[in-house]
Amino acid sequence: MEQASMMFEVQGKKQKFKFLGSYPNPHVMPKQDTPEVAFIGKSNVGKSSLLAAMFAQIPDVEVRTSKKPGHTRMMNVFNVDDLFHLVDMPGYGYNMPDHFETSVEAYLKSRRNLLRVFMLIDATSGPVAFDHVAIDMMEEIVMTFILFDGSIGMTKNDQKYFKRYSDLKLPLCMVLTKIDLAKPSALIKSVLSVVKFRDESRADSCFPQPFLVSSMNGEGLAFLQSFIAYVTGNLKVESLS
Repeated sequence: MEQASMMFEVQGKKQKFKFLGSYPNPHVMPKQDTPEVAFIGKSNVGKSSLLAAMFAQIPDVEVRTSKKPGHTRMMNVFNVDDLFHLVDMPGYGYNMPDHFETSVEAYLKSRRNLLRVFMLIDATSGPVAFDHVAIDMMEEIVMTFILFDGSIGMTKNDQKYFKRYSDLKLPLCMVLTKIDLAKPSALIKSVLSVVKFRDESRADSCFPQPFLVSSMNGEGLAFLQSFIAYVTGNLKVESLS
């Protein structure tokens, strides 16, 4: 994990961390020659806050956050030392942009360098209906991370898009956010609801273990960073045999 966390810290002048820009659709995004992972979830679930926490040790990278739902309107792309790109997707559900479904679905279907997509779910509520739709979409494509707000659990919106992305055949990985806001009993309930929802949705490509993270106190970030480093080919795992 130490090796992976160093990728998200300034270690020398040769490292390059840069915000590449905001894009309304995949046709105007950077070339598909760098491994890419993306973050998606319902409005105000904490996508930008999670990215800001992951980049906290890099003063040159500023991730704008807001308590207003629907703050992220386009696909924001960050370059991590020319090793991989991180994409902050628009939020779905309340106040989502009109172009959300067409632009996001086009991105998921056409981005050949896309290795994972993180879909956030609020740990205090659990999966929502829109997450079902998200899963339907992903099951038809390649590989995705689903991030849920750990403080409220999976909402109806989460369930809607979970199902949508599942149909795109994207291997999924769920992440529960805001776990610092969830009481222990509520957090356990959210985790169980996510696992149950995953099984009932028959998302065969879904990563079995959900990640639990907090943007406020940094809990769970090291595990998430290590997994990102691994799936983008920047961290080798030795065989236990």
